[in-house]
Amino acid sequence: MRIIPVVAGLLETNCYLVVNPQSQTSLLIDAPPESSEILFEILSNENSQLEAILLTHTHWDHCADLSTIKERTSAPVYVHILDSYRLENPMEHTIIPLDFNIEPCKPDYLIKDEETLKFKTADVRVLHTPGHTEGSVVYVVDSLKAAFAGDTIFYLSVGRTDLPGGDANQLQESLFRLLNELPDDYRLFVGHYQETTVGFEKSFNPFLVSI
Repeated sequence: MRIIPVVAGLLETNCYLVVNPQSQTSLLIDAPPESSEILFEILSNENSQLEAILLTHTHWDHCADLSTIKERTSAPVYVHILDSYRLENPMEHTIIPLDFNIEPCKPDYLIKDEETLKFKTADVRVLHTPGHTEGSVVYVVDSLKAAFAGDTIFYLSVGRTDLPGGDANQLQESLFRLLNELPDDYRLFVGHYQETTVGFEKSFNPFLVSI
């Protein structure tokens, strides 16, 4: 298996394809604007079928291309129940004016904390990490020693809590859980900027000195 990052959209949002050549299937984590055509090309080049779309949270910059990707691939959409409302009325929750329209997209599966999702591509563990949004989650793929963290944590930074659905106390609790449950050598594939590791952030992230 391998992880293919794609950066797309106005806010340079990261999304990721987890590709399993043996099963010829892939998982997509997040669906930012202007990502769909890039992703379709990668899937075609890899001769890989998209097995599922996993959303770390539902801010517009992480799900604007969701309906396009779902319509073309028929891949089911997984999201935490507390974040699902933004998918059904996306233009009501953009926070800032956008010069493009985001189509509603009904989720297929509402995930729960500590659930293990079993796919052909890989098994994926769900950690509910509220704070950036109510239903933010981190997807852990133990076979790759990888965690897809969305906007919960970044390289030397953490997610914002001043947007609708944010909560600073919840984020601190989520970060404590994340960094204490995952081994130091696990890679963190984040929603913006470069990837990092659990151990690096525990040692050097200035926002985590109290954890």
